[in-house]
Amino acid sequence: MANERRRHQTIKRTSLVEVSVGKAKIEVNSPNMGSLIKIFVKDGEEAETNALIGLVSYKDKEIKQEERSSIRSAAATALGKVKGPNALAALMRSLRKDKSAAVRQNSATSLREMEKADARAVLIDAWADNSGVVRSEAAYALGVIKGADSVPPLINRLKKDKYESTRVKAAWSLGEIADKRAVEPMIDIM
Repeated sequence: MANERRRHQTIKRTSLVEVSVGKAKIEVNSPNMGSLIKIFVKDGEEAETNALIGLVSYKDKEIKQEERSSIRSAAATALGKVKGPNALAALMRSLRKDKSAAVRQNSATSLREMEKADARAVLIDAWADNSGVVRSEAAYALGVIKGADSVPPLINRLKKDKYESTRVKAAWSLGEIADKRAVEPMIDIM
């Protein structure tokens, strides 16, 4: 039994996906596998995003489901950093349809980082997501992207979401948008 534990502890975790943007580095580790993908981008440069867009929907059946989700999640994060003309559509599709909450959350984060007004509708639609972390990130993203059309859904989340982080980020976002319609609901929750 002790030998089995020792052998299990010596399994080396190696990089499955590694994305470097400037000094920031995102790594997805997997036991007993070499680096499958490495993407390096200089700070401020727009990378060729086709490879990352493909990774957002990565479905190689030879790799375990959780590792495929990790690859898609890392790709969604990287797309927010490298941007590119097709990244917005890929991230919006991923936020709507991916089975993994981590991928949907990272897609919402990347949409926030891109600060594109076109993303507001899909972020508002994320209120229907069954994952609180996805709804929370969508609330935060709406405060960064801003827009009057975000105010009513943010007020609704402020009042009704069961996930505290979503309510907190909805309040923050309403403060960032600074729309007078939010004053009464904000007073009511105090």
